[in-house]
Parts: sequence; C-alpha cells; structure tokens
Amino acid sequence: MTTKLQDKRLNCTACGAQASMFPDKVSKMSPVVQIIGWIIAVPSIIGVVLSVLFFVLGIAGIGAQASETDTDQAAQGLAVMLTGSMSVCMGISSLLSGLFGYLLIMKKKVWKCSNCGFHLDRD
Repeated sequence: MTTKLQDKRLNCTACGAQASMFPDKVSKMSPVVQIIGWIIAVPSIIGVVLSVLFFVLGIAGIGAQASETDTDQAAQGLAVMLTGSMSVCMGISSLLSGLFGYLLIMKKKVWKCSNCGFHLDRD
C-alpha cells in the first residue's frame, strides 16, 4: 500500500509545479508544544508501569503473610484495599495524562510539495 502511495504524485496548487507533491507526515503542533507533550508523555508511561507494579505487589502481599488474629487480617485487608485502589487511581490518571501528551505529539498525513513546502491534508 505504501509503495503505491509513494509512487503517486500530485500537482502543487500553490506553486504550480507538476508532480511535486508526495505523501508525508508533519506534526500538528509547534516544536515547543511537542516538547511539552514529550515531557507529559514520558512520566505518564513510567506512572503506568509503577501502578501495575504496585498493584501486582499488593495482590502478592495477600498470601505472603498468614495471620492468626482477626485484627491482623482486618489490617492486612485494609492495606491491600488501599494499595489496590491507589494503584488503580494512579494508573488511570497516568493513562489520561499520557493520552493528552500523545495528542500533543501526534503527526498528520499530508501531501507535501518538494518545491515550496505547501501541504494538503491526506484525510
């Protein structure tokens, strides 16, 4: 599919050059906004990994200790519930901020002129 698209060329409407427009991808936002997007996206990926790790460690902690008294079992249940709920909240917030960061660094498909740099949306 991409080789057929790469072979196809369009005439530029801005400068009038024949078969000078080729398929390309350009960023939707300015470079400063892209840097902000990467600053948001990278820590959110780390946050998702940490929340999954905390969730797994919290679940693994359920069977790690065998307690005899009711007070110990209640405290252990409360600790597991707090760890699980905090890791789920951290994971959801990290996913949402990662989505926002991804929206800032996305690229769009365009037809770009090799002579003047004019571009048209390919959608």
